[in-house]
Amino acid sequence: MARNIEIKARLSDPQTIEARLQTLSARFESQFNQEDSFFRVPWGRLKLRVQDQQAAELIYYLRPDRQGPKTSRYWRWSLKNGAAWSTWLKRILGLRGKVRKQRSLWMLGQTRIHLDQVSDLGYFIEFEVVLDPEQSLESGQTIADRLLRDLQVNPQDLCSQAYVDLILQKGRSI
Repeated sequence: MARNIEIKARLSDPQTIEARLQTLSARFESQFNQEDSFFRVPWGRLKLRVQDQQAAELIYYLRPDRQGPKTSRYWRWSLKNGAAWSTWLKRILGLRGKVRKQRSLWMLGQTRIHLDQVSDLGYFIEFEVVLDPEQSLESGQTIADRLLRDLQVNPQDLCSQAYVDLILQKGRSI
């Protein structure tokens, strides 16, 4: 099980955030398309992620729905045949919803920063402070709080929900 501290916020001006990331010496890693299929599970979230229509990964995670920094515990499995897994999981569990996004990945220290353009939702920033096994939650929280300040993220723009929940709220599912 891995752990991280996560923050998600709406963005009105992604270019300004990119400029601030460069000022902080964040490193741009890559840009890619992702499609996440969420399946019905009794607790937590289970998604099948396909990146650039190639690599597939199954991700199960537990995370509270609240604004601001929150702890997430997650498990990840690389899959050889994402299409077969998708068919199987839809039949067994049922599809809850899909999220399609274009993601730019930046790195700053131990933090993954995502600038996302999400279909039907718009622009968002997500950051994940990836915790070392012995690192305290408080230490990760401090890093997340500092990054919120340094990037000048408006507290009113913080999101408590996953993209799939926001899409389902708008009445669009699949």
